[in-house]
Amino acid sequence: MVSINGGTMPRWRADGKELFSISPDSKLMAVSVSVNGNNFEAGSPNPLFDVRVSPPITGGTSYAPTRDGRRFLMNALAEESAPSPAVVVENWTAALKR
Repeated sequence: MVSINGGTMPRWRADGKELFSISPDSKLMAVSVSVNGNNFEAGSPNPLFDVRVSPPITGGTSYAPTRDGRRFLMNALAEESAPSPAVVVENWTAALKR
């Protein structure tokens, strides 16, 4: 077990030295890991930043770390805002003749 309170959508860094996951309180977490012989050792989980990822559609994950684990591509939820009003332009073809 590498997390304290659990996590979802685990992803490995390309070199296998770090494991990322989303914590229950919506933080991207990183845990350094190493294998020495038959021993698996995990460091303490470190929060990287808050995330608002959308649930994966196919049971996969909603983010991907770069090979070095320094940047992430995320399918993030958009900030909720009031919808923009609809604008109706009448007689717009008359403006084309100018």
